Parts: sequence; C-alpha cells; structure tokens
Amino acid sequence: MTKPYFEVKDVEKKYIDAANVPMLVRMLADMYTERWHFLSLCVFFSASFFLFSLTLNNVYESESTLMPNQALEGRFPGALTGALGSIGSLAGIDLAAGVGTSPTDKALAILVSRDFLYDFIETEHLKQIMFQDKWDESSGEWKKVSYWQSLLQNIGLQRKRLTAEPSMELAHLAFIDEHFTYSQNPKTNLVTLKIYAPDGELAQKLNSRIVSKLNDAVRTRDIEQAESSLRYLKNRIKNELSVEIQQALYSLIESESKKLMMANISAEYAFSIIDTPSSSDIPKGPRRLLYAIGGGVIGLLFAFFLLVFRRYLQAVKSENLI
Repeated sequence: MTKPYFEVKDVEKKYIDAANVPMLVRMLADMYTERWHFLSLCVFFSASFFLFSLTLNNVYESESTLMPNQALEGRFPGALTGALGSIGSLAGIDLAAGVGTSPTDKALAILVSRDFLYDFIETEHLKQIMFQDKWDESSGEWKKVSYWQSLLQNIGLQRKRLTAEPSMELAHLAFIDEHFTYSQNPKTNLVTLKIYAPDGELAQKLNSRIVSKLNDAVRTRDIEQAESSLRYLKNRIKNELSVEIQQALYSLIESESKKLMMANISAEYAFSIIDTPSSSDIPKGPRRLLYAIGGGVIGLLFAFFLLVFRRYLQAVKSENLI
C-alpha cells in the first residue's frame, strides 16, 4: 500500500517525503503549520495601521455645482468676426466666440492659477489649517525649525531652505493635492467644485468663498479689459473717416459697454451656483477600515515572505534547493 504524502495529523510535525511532495503543497502545509504566526502578523499590522489612522485628522467634504454664465459664451455673431477681427484684436477684444478657449475655460484657468490661489490661501489663512502640526495655536506663531533639520540644512544635505513658516509654493501644492478638486461635465458644461477641510462648516465656508472670489476675479479682469478697449475704440473712432469702419467700431463700443454694465451689476458673473455648498457631519476620510484591511494584507504578505525566506535558508543548508 502506497503511503500518502502526508496526513492531516502529521502536518504540524514534518513532511514524510519532502522530495516527492510538490512545492505548492509543501508551501500550503507550511502555511497551515505556521497559521498562528500568520494570524499574529496580520493582526499586528492591521492594528498598527488602524492606530496610525487614528492620528490623522478627519477630512470633511463640501461640494457645489456651478453653471457658467451663458451670456459670456458668445458676444458677436460669426459674420462680424471677419469684419471686426483686426480692430478688435488691437483693442484686446475676443470676437471669435466659441472658437478656441471659451470664457468658461478662461475662468477655470484663473481658478487654478498661482496668483488666484496664492491670494486665496493668504486671505483665508489656510496655511495654519493645512499645516496644523507646524502652527502653535497658543502663541499664534509658527514653530521653530528643529535642531536636526537646521543641522542638515547647514551641512548641505537639505536642498530647500527650511523656514518656520511654510512657503507659499508649498501651501499651493498642498491645497491643490489635498484640499481642492473640480471637474466639468462635457455634456452639460456644469462644474463640480469640492473643498476638503478638517471641519464641515469650514469646508462649506471655503467653498462659498472660493466661488465668490473667482467671480470677483473674472469680473475685475473683464472690467479692466472692457475699460481699456473702450478707451482705444473711442480714440480710434475720432480719427476714422470710413463709414463702414465707424459702424464696426460703434458695434464694438456697444458690445464692450454691455459687457462693462453686466460685470458691474451681476454678482454671480462667471458662475452661478446651482447646488449650494454642502456641509456634512460625516467625515469623508480617512477610511480607517481600509487602513486596517490594508495593514492585514501587508502583514499576510510579510509573513509569506518570511516563510519563503526561511524555507530558502533551510534548503541552502541542506543543499536541497526548492
């Protein structure tokens, strides 16, 4: 009678004939034998990752839906573009409505521009929020750079110059990567704006503020451009003798005057808020359950690596490689 490779009762002892047992079977048997070690490492890593997640601040999300101002999408019919193109370009007027970059695209470009976000971070004091670990709330000052960081900086191992207060460039990167996202639906042209903050009410406030500030920035930009264009057109029309060109100039002046009037009277100039910024009491993250599950998976992989490494050492010693 042929003896089986191994019996269940012998699994926790030794293999009967290791040379004739397939490697996969031996690995599974080893895993069963070391099941308590596997379980211990999984529990340890899972608990460690979960405890680490408890040290992270809760993150709350505020979402708003914006609709671009349709009046800004087109100012001139296509037939006028050819006749007024040369004059309008000199005056700084974009006559090619719907061609190239739209006013909505320009507004979104302003939204993510450095100048706009630098000013927003500064006026809303977001550095103190994004870098809470470096901010001393009691003294109202930034914590000093540690001795070891200063030492690395002095001997040249620290490339960037460390200061107590994070630089605006670092704050800008942190805001873009961790606290702000937006997306535009290509079919409806609606824009979804999301702000992440350690407090739900703060996230809602910042969402409202950034939309209001964006409308103000686009409005100010258009007012300055319209006023500059009007000055040029009015000076040009005084010296123009051609009736056809005078009519074209009057059309441009009328359009820029309407643009200036709309900018001065419209509060929601570039975007109208369709869905007001939300405020949630339920944190969006960190997802601590995923931290625990991920830690358990890493613990399982680590235990398996140790098992394979130990088997390899045993094989080397016995000169019987697996």
